[in-house]
Amino acid sequence: MSNWLQSNGAKLRLVADPDKMNKGAGQGTLEIECTSYALVPLPLIVLRFYSDDPNVATASHVSNSPASFSAPRRPDKRSAATPSRIRVKVGLWSPQNQGDTTVRAQVDVNSGLSVLNPEDDVQVR
Repeated sequence: MSNWLQSNGAKLRLVADPDKMNKGAGQGTLEIECTSYALVPLPLIVLRFYSDDPNVATASHVSNSPASFSAPRRPDKRSAATPSRIRVKVGLWSPQNQGDTTVRAQVDVNSGLSVLNPEDDVQVR
C-alpha cells in the first residue's frame, strides 16, 4: 500500500499498477501521483528506483534518463482549498520470482529542497 508523503506544499505517492502479477507476466507501471497546494509549479525529478528485494521484483525508469515533470500550481492563487492534481507514468516494474517486496522511488522535490522516498508494495505470484 502506498502512503502519501508531504514536502514544499505538495503531497505525493508512488503507485504500482498492477500491484500483483504472475512471474514472467511482463511489466507493470510505476506512477507518481501528486497533489500540489503550491503557488508556483513544482519541479519533480525521479532520481532512481529500487526494490527491497530485487530477486522478487526490479524497477527501472521508462527511458534511460530520470523522469522529470512539474506539478502545476493550484488553480486559485487566493485559496488553497482546491489543489492541483497530476499522475505521471515514470517507471516500470518487472516480476522476477514469487514473493512480496516494496518498490521505492527517490524523488527530488523543488530542485534539491527536499528528497522524498515514496513506496508501494508489490506481489509476485
